[in-house]
Amino acid sequence: PVRSYAIEMLKLFTHPITRLYRDPEQFIEEFSQFTRRILCTRGVCVTSSTPRAAEIKKGTFVIKATDAFYSMFESIEM
Repeated sequence: PVRSYAIEMLKLFTHPITRLYRDPEQFIEEFSQFTRRILCTRGVCVTSSTPRAAEIKKGTFVIKATDAFYSMFESIEM
């Protein structure tokens, strides 16, 4: 779920994120909205179904990386 990615980001980048978001749930919700609105619409990831408003708010919808996402890293590996 998107929530898992947001939690990992909170662990890795605690200070910069908590300076902007006092409540971790607020960050998770905004990251979830960003993922659905920006990343999914640009082909970076896809959802298996259209998430409901409650799933977006809590970040409980599942995403999967696309081939376009993986192709961004092919040149780095070379």
